Amino acid sequence: EVDPRHFRNFEALRWPPLLPSTGAAQASTSPPAAPPPAVLVLGGSTFMGRELVQLLVARPARVCVVNRGRKYWGTDDPSEGRAARLVADRRDAEGFARLL
Repeated sequence: EVDPRHFRNFEALRWPPLLPSTGAAQASTSPPAAPPPAVLVLGGSTFMGRELVQLLVARPARVCVVNRGRKYWGTDDPSEGRAARLVADRRDAEGFARLL
């Protein structure tokens, strides 16, 4: 079972992406395209990390952000749900390794 305190929005890594209204995979009549790259970003919520995540999801890329879950810029999710998030503290080596 996934712990929502640590793992958030992992649907953002799914390929093909889910349709927002139904939760079903998007259907296509064309041959399936290669999935966009999967990128892991450590940090991702302060100035440079936030910009990097926004650029990656606009590219598009499947992005997973690992951070401590603090609120910055008035939100704890600067990607607005477009990136998966793992809340972990890199200073806690055992806890961090257990979540990865």
